[in-house]
Amino acid sequence: HKVSEGDYYEDPYWPTVQQWCQDNNLPLIGYHYVTTDDAASQAQTWQGNNGGTLAMLDWEENGGNLSNLTAVVDAFNAAGITVQLGYYPQWYWSQQGGGDLSGPANALVSSAYLDGSGYASTIYANSGGDSGNGWAPYGGATPAAWQFTSSANIAGFMVDCNAYLGADINVLLGTAPTSRTATPVQ
Repeated sequence: HKVSEGDYYEDPYWPTVQQWCQDNNLPLIGYHYVTTDDAASQAQTWQGNNGGTLAMLDWEENGGNLSNLTAVVDAFNAAGITVQLGYYPQWYWSQQGGGDLSGPANALVSSAYLDGSGYASTIYANSGGDSGNGWAPYGGATPAAWQFTSSANIAGFMVDCNAYLGADINVLLGTAPTSRTATPVQ
């Protein structure tokens, strides 16, 4: 769910969604829409809306070049916020001249849409499914998730849909419990 945008917008619905997910034990990660505003101010806007210590950055139209993205990632990290996911679509990355995407997030989210709308499962299958072009590496990174449509019919609403091939969504979101080795009793 959107938390913030640039240095000027805090989504008013974020606190309600965040609380509901916590109350219902559902995994959640918020996202910040990257702009060319001052990078540190963008991190402060995130914090001002209680975005948390894990973030997804949405870098696309009006997000500036790769240097700007890197500055925003660095500002988030300096503020104690881990950039867990990066929605850095190949089409925008290409428009900005390419570059290395292996560092500005723990996991890359790609986008490649097939024309059309309907049920998510049908759109995904028609897009190539687990072999679709949204899984192809670029920028030195392999997508961990793929946004394959913005037009899936879910309960009568047209929404974005993403695919994840892992077994536990908490791993993708960075919310999986860490295993720790027991310390032997002496």
